[in-house]
Amino acid sequence: MFKNVATKIAVFAFTPADGLPKTGDAAQLTAYVSKDYGAVTALTDTSATEMDATNAPGWYWFDVAQAETNADFLLFTGKSSTSGVKVVGQPIHTTPNRFTSLVIDAAGLVDANTVKVGPTGSGTAQTAKDIGGAVPAAAAGASGGLLISGSNAGTTTLGALTVTGGTTLTGAVSATNASNDVRGILLQATQTGVTIPTVTTVTNQLTAAAIATGVWQDASPGDFTVLASIGKWLAALSPATIATGVWQDATAGDFTVASSIGKALYTGNVVPGGAGGLMIAGSNAATTFASFGISGDLTVTGNTHFSLAGYMDIGSLIVDQAAITKTLLINGATTLNGALNVYALTTLAGLSTGALSASSIGVSGATTLTGAVSATNAANDIRGITVGALGANVITAASMNADASTEIATTLLAAAVDGTTTVAESIRNINSATSGKASGLGTTTATYRDLADTKDRIVATVDADGNRSAVTRTLT
Repeated sequence: MFKNVATKIAVFAFTPADGLPKTGDAAQLTAYVSKDYGAVTALTDTSATEMDATNAPGWYWFDVAQAETNADFLLFTGKSSTSGVKVVGQPIHTTPNRFTSLVIDAAGLVDANTVKVGPTGSGTAQTAKDIGGAVPAAAAGASGGLLISGSNAGTTTLGALTVTGGTTLTGAVSATNASNDVRGILLQATQTGVTIPTVTTVTNQLTAAAIATGVWQDASPGDFTVLASIGKWLAALSPATIATGVWQDATAGDFTVASSIGKALYTGNVVPGGAGGLMIAGSNAATTFASFGISGDLTVTGNTHFSLAGYMDIGSLIVDQAAITKTLLINGATTLNGALNVYALTTLAGLSTGALSASSIGVSGATTLTGAVSATNAANDIRGITVGALGANVITAASMNADASTEIATTLLAAAVDGTTTVAESIRNINSATSGKASGLGTTTATYRDLADTKDRIVATVDADGNRSAVTRTLT
């Protein structure tokens, strides 16, 4: 069987009970293959064909796909869904495709009269003459022969030669190009094994200073008249020409390049100081800024609106009209004569206000609130307000919600006072020990009930003197 070539495989079915071939069982047979000792998988062909029930009883064949023969060793097996029927497969070592077309002589050598050279399926047949014609007739290393490691006679001419190891030139290096130079020789930064003689004299040596002098002191008229040359272009420029070209430039593309000065200055033909234009000292029309910093005093005669992530850091603030801001930080005294709506407010000095609405407020100095403090969060509380000290009678029962006392009591009773034991659990424990029913006091186990007599609150192991060695408490 040829490797990687579609073919057929035959299997034999028989009944072990009587040793006779099984005929008419094609629909019940399934064949399998294992490639190169791998997993056993069913063949793609699931319909067996019975060869000849009379002349070849028990023999069935399956089609085998090309991919199913792509292995050096194939093991074909099978089975029947008919009870009592066994199927005999066969192991096969494949043969390379077209192997039989090779001619092997008595010595075991392959005899090939022609060789194809070229892309697969379209190579050109080559003869010994064709192959030999590519090899020089002269001996390797001789003049006109192949280059070899060591000495090579004669003169070798190469269009390009790259040498990665050490190189020794015992003769002179002469130039044969039109420029009569040796610019074709490139020396790398590190020349291992190469000795370069000391250069004592260089004719017409160029330096950076010499090049600069030649360019900037050039007075040759012809150097400034060649069309489209840099010299001619620079000679035509003057400070006035440059200024006019920059400030009167109306080319649209000059204002669209990312990070360019033109793009940064261009404001869509809006004059400086106008709405959407550059800001200038003096009057500026309605202007919106993402962020704005002022180191001196700021007087705002109209409404000031800070929205989204707007941030305002102020040393001292006086609000005479309604103001809305996202975040407000005040370093100095603050007086609010009008309403102030702030998302987050922090002041480092006193805050005196008539009407203030804020999501969170932090005040480090004295604070006077003349209006009501109302909660608008989901919990309907003012936990966001942290107070350092309160004056006398600031918080009264009338000023708190009806459930304030319950919430305070719940918080106090839930506080831990002895390890993880809370105030409420401690009280339950004391009540049972002092007022609950007791039993077993004359024994080694003393039990104290809760006040409602529903559970054993304390169970203690004691000795004859009443000393406790172990205590179990149920404090819930």
